[in-house]
Amino acid sequence: MLDLILTGAMGYLLGAIPTGVLVCRAMRGVDVRQVGSGHTGGLNASRAAGIWGGVLTGVVDLLLGAAAVAGTALLVGSNPWAATIAGAMAVVGHNWSVFIRNSVLNLNNRISKLAKTASPWENCAKSPQSGEVE
Repeated sequence: MLDLILTGAMGYLLGAIPTGVLVCRAMRGVDVRQVGSGHTGGLNASRAAGIWGGVLTGVVDLLLGAAAVAGTALLVGSNPWAATIAGAMAVVGHNWSVFIRNSVLNLNNRISKLAKTASPWENCAKSPQSGEVE
């Protein structure tokens, strides 16, 4: 169980490295979050820093995800669940980085909205009465 937690944390931290922010600042001195969609991935980095900035961002992000999965072999051996969790947490870290301000708060807001809309009691209150047709 501890090996799954360790590999998940390692995957999250590797995925959370904001490559797009770092590349765009280094190449053009711009904040990729203020351009286009506001995301830090390769496509938006290409808008902010040019095609090679986007390519570099995408390749480094890919390598960070691969390092998270490959790193599980060094930490815990060949545990397929640990590798899966590390890869999934790298994606979570990439989408909601702890290194980017407001990113984790945004995740908290999304989860609370999802919990409200997924609540069976909330949905029952909104559904039409039986026999009624909209």
